[in-house]
Amino acid sequence: MGGTVLPMRPTDSLPRLIAALNDRGVQTRALDDDLHSLDGGAAHTAWAAFCELALSDCGAPFESYGQMVSVGDDAHCNLLAFESLWWEPRESNGGDAQVYTLQATRHFSLEDRNGDYVGTHALRLEIECAGDPTTFSADDTATGYAGPVRPDVSDTQDDEFDDWAGHVRSWAATVQATRAFGALTELRPACVYVMYDD
Repeated sequence: MGGTVLPMRPTDSLPRLIAALNDRGVQTRALDDDLHSLDGGAAHTAWAAFCELALSDCGAPFESYGQMVSVGDDAHCNLLAFESLWWEPRESNGGDAQVYTLQATRHFSLEDRNGDYVGTHALRLEIECAGDPTTFSADDTATGYAGPVRPDVSDTQDDEFDDWAGHVRSWAATVQATRAFGALTELRPACVYVMYDD
């Protein structure tokens, strides 16, 4: 991660992520307006693009919920969350099969002009892995924050989150050191999804 990352509105985060993937030679397939898939072989590229985009400032007001809103001015309003889990494949035709899945999410906690909470949007990366997942933990987690560095926020501890890993770079390094992230090497990534929830 490096260089200058331009500011953006949360609602622009999925198009920006797709553009970043295209710039890296990765093509995506639209499953609907807010959900795209890509080949599992692009998992590491998608992770790198997600982390780079997480450096962007999203503080400018924009319209949502029928009013002008903005991401709250607090590290907890711009959270990064990583977790590992087993669940049914997103494009499954049914059945009991589960796949080992890694999720990375940027949560945008939105406030109105009075500073009152109005809702949360999220940009999410999901990586589904093939192979036997039983040797991998389904409870590896790490929480951090996106956007510019906040000198007053620790990279190692937080009063609310026991798995706090700090700013994007520290958070990403923590995630990459987990046993769960090792699944990208030990289990073949089968499919990758990028999506936006509002």
